[in-house]
Amino acid sequence: MGYCWGGSTSFSYATAQPGLNAAVVYYGGSPSDATALARIAAPVLGLYGGDDARVNATIEPAAAEMKKLGKVYETHIYDGAGHGFLRAQSGRDDANLRPPSRRGRRRWRSCGSI
Repeated sequence: MGYCWGGSTSFSYATAQPGLNAAVVYYGGSPSDATALARIAAPVLGLYGGDDARVNATIEPAAAEMKKLGKVYETHIYDGAGHGFLRAQSGRDDANLRPPSRRGRRRWRSCGSI
């Protein structure tokens, strides 16, 4: 699991660690190398702020390639939340507070140590 740069690193680590149970990416960029994505064995959960154009530009290409490869890459984009949404952000009508309390937890608990 990683946040920002660490989120990108978490995704990249999944490309190099076949024994990984799952990878969780909080607002980190996705790898662009299809060969690297092909090496991912673990499911990847990506959690992104809707107002994060730089990072979000990497989601769809990776999602399309992961789908083509038969890999699990589940993404959640939270409207109104910006980059770094787990920290306090002013002027966002508390959009940064909503994502952690929402969907997806039950299915990911089945991945092992999450």
